Amino acid sequence: MKIIFFCFFCFFIVLLFLFLCYMISYSFFLSGKEPSSPFECGFSPLMNSMLLFSMPFFLISIMFLLFDVEILLLCFFPLFSYMGSLSSIFSLIVIIMVTFATLYEWVLGVISWM
Repeated sequence: MKIIFFCFFCFFIVLLFLFLCYMISYSFFLSGKEPSSPFECGFSPLMNSMLLFSMPFFLISIMFLLFDVEILLLCFFPLFSYMGSLSSIFSLIVIIMVTFATLYEWVLGVISWM
């Protein structure tokens, strides 16, 4: 049995080494591309593309990240439903946090409903 595990482990290590060699050679193959050109951004910049920064896009991405984490907390609610009122209180707190965060960002003007 130990020989089978050893052979499998050696095969896996060799396969991993070949995969890494393939990825490194592929990156050298693509290195001829221009890295400073915009990648599917939808507009032609007037300046160097490495210097462009969209603040509204950054704010929306941070909002998405925060709300995504808060909603992820609600995904575990069915798993903890056997806990009774404690899980209900937890889910209610998370829903209230998401609601207040949305209203707060709406009042600040970060969210544009138009």
